[in-house]
Amino acid sequence: MRYLLLIILFSISKLTAQVDHWESVILPGDSWSYKIPTSQPDQDWNQLGFNDSSWQEGISGFGYGDD
Repeated sequence: MRYLLLIILFSISKLTAQVDHWESVILPGDSWSYKIPTSQPDQDWNQLGFNDSSWQEGISGFGYGDD
């Protein structure tokens, strides 16, 4: 019975520890290439080898209410 209680307490602590965990693909201050479109982008714009050197560059923090 004692081991069962320890297992339950350990499991609960692991579950509550994960509640505050999050990961972000876009971090504050990351540099991004972007283009304000006036037409359809090139078909391969979302491929790893795409050359975005003609696009503008800026710092992340875009969206709603995130400065």
